Amino acid sequence: MKDGSKRLIFSTNALELGIDVGGLDGIILAGFPDTVMSAWQRIGRAGRSWDKDAFVLYYAMNNPVDKFHAANLQAFLNKPLDEIVADPSNEELIKNHLPSLLHEAEGNITLSSKDILGEPFYSAAEKIASSVRPVKGYRPQQHINLRGIGGKNWVLKYGNEEVGSMSDYHRFKEAFIGSILIHSGRKYQVDRTEGSTNEIQLIAPNPEYAITVPYFIKHLDVQDIFDGLKWNDGILVHLGKTYLYEVLNSVNVVDERSDTE
Repeated sequence: MKDGSKRLIFSTNALELGIDVGGLDGIILAGFPDTVMSAWQRIGRAGRSWDKDAFVLYYAMNNPVDKFHAANLQAFLNKPLDEIVADPSNEELIKNHLPSLLHEAEGNITLSSKDILGEPFYSAAEKIASSVRPVKGYRPQQHINLRGIGGKNWVLKYGNEEVGSMSDYHRFKEAFIGSILIHSGRKYQVDRTEGSTNEIQLIAPNPEYAITVPYFIKHLDVQDIFDGLKWNDGILVHLGKTYLYEVLNSVNVVDERSDTE
């Protein structure tokens, strides 16, 4: 991308993490992200050179959120960024971010940092700060897993070769037994999953021209209602506890050469 030999790149939502390439001219946003913040993060990859124009094409998908923003673009452009709420006593947050904090602070945690970090984070940092010494060339940020914070992380293996990884959620959605998985431009078929080793064993697709289209069923189960509001005669909003179940109902095998099932 930087030397201009690649003119187009397809990306997952990892694009939000940043591609600081000044010559990137435009972004095609395929569907509206979960938050306004995420949308601006993706859009902001283009036009990063000084006085450089950029274009953004928003391609709305067939769902209520995308349709709303397509019909009310000003609501997105003028809306403040989402507020991020995080619990500073969260053990996973402390475990993952504390090494980066200490590395950037060169192990120097002062009492004045307590008001910024909060008691749980400050106490954890104070305990190990004295044992942390900067190591030249070491960046703890590179060791933080970006595949998701919930559930397992799975290793994709083709024979004895490790070809990639995916989160537990994406394993459920994309790597069920028999599914055709496209990874790094190459097509595989999921043969089996090994829960004890968190491995997904891949084989060559059979037939090679097949792709799989899964169909999921979602069911919302309302457990309890805590509070609610009513506007006029037809709009009700409830605050409560729910469970959302998602089940793989069926899988169609499609011939990608003709799009026939």
